[in-house]
Amino acid sequence: MGNILPMVTGGLFYPASTNQPIFTADGLLEVSPAVLLKEYITVITLLQTPSGSAVWPCYIGSMPDGVHIEDDCACVYDTSGMMDGRLQDNGLVIQHYGVQLKIRSKDYQDGWAKIDLIAGSLDAVSKYDISVSGDDYRIHNVSRTTPIVPLGTEEGMKRRWLFTANFLVTISQIV
Repeated sequence: MGNILPMVTGGLFYPASTNQPIFTADGLLEVSPAVLLKEYITVITLLQTPSGSAVWPCYIGSMPDGVHIEDDCACVYDTSGMMDGRLQDNGLVIQHYGVQLKIRSKDYQDGWAKIDLIAGSLDAVSKYDISVSGDDYRIHNVSRTTPIVPLGTEEGMKRRWLFTANFLVTISQIV
């Protein structure tokens, strides 16, 4: 069939070739979706990588506690996702990975504002390319599956407030 633009213009206009990324055929990721989403959130500077100067450090898989750990912090967890059909041309199964964001804050309003800001930013993600450990990935979409859920205060003596929000993330590795 060919490209319609050169056919209509008699070859006068021909679109420049574009280097489109090639996605893995097996659909497998070499990095956890939680790691990729944490990397995205730190790249857009809503949270920081844990260090001595981090105001809102973000962790993966567990929220540490201790003398030198900030009261205000975040954690990203891998959770159950959803399988969503199969592409007919190559048999690739579309998988939406489950990710949970948890915020811990000494002040209720600060915790609410932080998770609301991050969740709103994730709602707007569309085809964002990111590199982690030398590999390239595309975050196609982030869909919030729950509203912000206030969990009350954590157990123990510090009485910090906890909030969560859950997401489905569509990600492909670019090769």
